[in-house]
Amino acid sequence: MAASTWNLPTCNRCQKRKKKCDKILPSCANCTEAGLECVFYEKGSQSVVSRSAIQSLEEKARQLEAELVDLQCIQDLNSLSRRPISPESYTQQGLACLLPHDHSYRRQDTALGQPSFMESFSPSSRSSFSSNFVGLESAVDLCLSTAALAGLNTLDCAVPGGTSLQFPRLNLPLLRSEKLDRSTVEPTLIRGLVDDYYFPVLHTLYPVIERSQIELNAGFKQLPLKKRLFVILIAAIAAAHSSRRDQSLYPTALILRSWADDLISDVLARQDDDSLQAMILLTLYELVDPRRKLICHLLGLTCRMCIRLRWHLKEESILSTAEMDFSNHFSQYPSPRRRRLFCIVYEWESLVCLALQRVSIFSPDLVDMSSAQGVSVRTLYMELALRQKIRACSSHQCLLGCDFVSFVNANLEHSEGADILWLSVYLMTGHSWAQTATHEQYVSEWTDQILRAAMSRINTLFTAQRRGCIVSIWLSTFDVFTAGTVLHDISLRHPAAIHHDGLIHGLWNALRMASSLLAGFSELWQGAGVYRDVFDAISNRVFALKT
Repeated sequence: MAASTWNLPTCNRCQKRKKKCDKILPSCANCTEAGLECVFYEKGSQSVVSRSAIQSLEEKARQLEAELVDLQCIQDLNSLSRRPISPESYTQQGLACLLPHDHSYRRQDTALGQPSFMESFSPSSRSSFSSNFVGLESAVDLCLSTAALAGLNTLDCAVPGGTSLQFPRLNLPLLRSEKLDRSTVEPTLIRGLVDDYYFPVLHTLYPVIERSQIELNAGFKQLPLKKRLFVILIAAIAAAHSSRRDQSLYPTALILRSWADDLISDVLARQDDDSLQAMILLTLYELVDPRRKLICHLLGLTCRMCIRLRWHLKEESILSTAEMDFSNHFSQYPSPRRRRLFCIVYEWESLVCLALQRVSIFSPDLVDMSSAQGVSVRTLYMELALRQKIRACSSHQCLLGCDFVSFVNANLEHSEGADILWLSVYLMTGHSWAQTATHEQYVSEWTDQILRAAMSRINTLFTAQRRGCIVSIWLSTFDVFTAGTVLHDISLRHPAAIHHDGLIHGLWNALRMASSLLAGFSELWQGAGVYRDVFDAISNRVFALKT
């Protein structure tokens, strides 16, 4: 906004010294020359106002307008809960609109007149991946199919008293980080978050930064910009994760994350390895705290920057080509560190694409992770290959005629950490094979493996939650919801597969743990409340059918 549009009083300093004040923003010439903040006394509010604060009013007005749009959208969604909700509409609207999202993936649902943020949850969008795609595609599709199989035509029928399930209200955090005083965050608190929480707890899960890259002994304001940014970001990540047990630390996380926004532009402008590591830290914060809904946007930027800086190439000779030609003041990391950080980014991007059914940026012809050190990275790479095998099938019968069966038998039978792979097999082929004798043979052989994979996945997440080792609540919500729904679906479609008491006990115990996990996740992320309600409604119906 132009300075001429503001009719501002003379600043206090010019008035006291009886100098002519040019009244420009963000500071008059006299105050700028003296290096002092330019303030004036506003009679209406009887307070001292800074000219720099006036300059930021227009930007804050735009932010408020954007918030009003989001609040209006949420109000419209909440109004839908006043009428009975079918499983399809509840799942598509409720589960999709509460996901961390990027507005670039928003589409308009003409049937409902409401924005449906994640198109991948619409059953009608299956053909968008491949015209030959033969599977269920997502856990939400499986949920709808299982609910219908259980005779659950409306989710509100499972609620005691016949009351309708309600959308959990999305109470957007009204505590705005720019209104919080950074002076409340003492250096001792930052050191405690870094030394006593980040490195002992989170660094062991995702080593995205080395201890030698940060410095806490020197005065904080005297640190170089990069080190100051890294310290603030990992302290923000630690505060956000720790706030799951101590809510008083969440304002600290907001302050530190806002502080990082003020420092990061200069680091990102360099477009070097330090810039990419800063993006990785920003992405980790979004995984820990999904309320900002920036994960898709930041992860996409991070992946594209990895490709531009050639982090996806494992040959050190290629990493040092003349095309990179960094200047002396630009940072280039050693090849082992690059590879370790890229494996972490690859794992995050694969997990998000798996959960949201999005196509990965790191296609197999671009990145070869078959020999990666981490089991989870190799498993996710194989999961992508598995999906490509299934999508290459031109018909239901083709699954039996092509090399899909041999691929599963060769790679999944004895693979370490193959739980995700078996769940993908069920999601993408469980209900779409032609009903032939050969099909029944493989259903019988593989169903036991899929059952055990689903129970193992829930047990793993339950143990991680008890230890406080879950990084992303919303990704874990997908995992639990998928594994639990697979167990329900198998118990309804293939009851003969649950053939002995030990397996029956393990199944019901896993379902109880899944329900408990979703209830716990809903206390930490409001979006999990819809998954909890849908899963509990299906569970009540399935238990009623089995008793």
